Amino acid sequence: FLGWYISAMGMVFVDRSARRKALSSVSAAGELLAAGASLVSFPEGTRSAPGELGRFKTGGFAAVLDSPARAVDVVPVGIVGAGRILPRGGFKVRPGRVEVRFGEPIPVAGFEREERGALARRAEAAVAALLGLPARAASANAADPPSTAIPAAPRESPEESAARRATAPAGRSV
Repeated sequence: FLGWYISAMGMVFVDRSARRKALSSVSAAGELLAAGASLVSFPEGTRSAPGELGRFKTGGFAAVLDSPARAVDVVPVGIVGAGRILPRGGFKVRPGRVEVRFGEPIPVAGFEREERGALARRAEAAVAALLGLPARAASANAADPPSTAIPAAPRESPEESAARRATAPAGRSV
C-alpha cells in the first residue's frame, strides 16, 4: 500500500545508499518542477533531534537549479514540535501541537548549479533563524553570494495571488 500511495502522490524519495539512484531522484524532481509541480524537500535527509538542525544536503537544491523552469524560489520552512508528536524511531503519534514557520523566499535566479552548496547554506541559515538556533559559521557566511546579483522579487498582492490560484489547473499547487 505504501508504495502505491507514494507513486500516486508523485513523491520522489532519495536512496542515499546508491549514488546513481540518488542522482536519478534529483533528475525526477527537476522534471516535476519543469512540469509546474511544487517540490517539498527535507534537505537534512533525516529527522533531527529537537533543538538541533542537521547539515543541509544539496540534492534538492541541484534539482531546482537544474530545472529549466528556474522561475522558482526556495522557501525556508522551520517545523517545531514534530519530535514530541512523533519521536525519532517511534510509530505512535502522540497528541500535541506542531508549529510551521515560513521564511522569506530565496530567489534562485542568480545561482549556478555549481553554487548549490551556497544556496543550501543560505537556506540552512534561514531555517536556523526561523527555529531560533545559531547558524553555522559556514551557513551564515556572507562570502557565498551567487555569481550574479539577485534583484528583489516583486511581491504579489493578495488579489493577484487569489487570481493566479483560481486559474491554476486542478490538482496543481501554485
